[in-house]
Amino acid sequence: FLVIFFVYQLIDAVNAKGLPVWVRVVTVTGNEFLLLLTVLCHEMGHGTMARRRGGDIAEVLLWPFGGICFTTRAQGRAPK
Repeated sequence: FLVIFFVYQLIDAVNAKGLPVWVRVVTVTGNEFLLLLTVLCHEMGHGTMARRRGGDIAEVLLWPFGGICFTTRAQGRAPK
């Protein structure tokens, strides 16, 4: 899905008028990078809280519009 969305944005940027093509392509690429960076920061926040509560981070999976931070519970802690 991310590839399709990225290609759509690139095609839209190339067809737009006003700025040079390279500026529009860099803008679209930068926006996608910022989106993934924001998702990564959000998921690392979940991982940080898990570690502070005694758990561990097993894996962080990033998707274009979200992510999953796989963590483990602290020993002896039951879910609420």
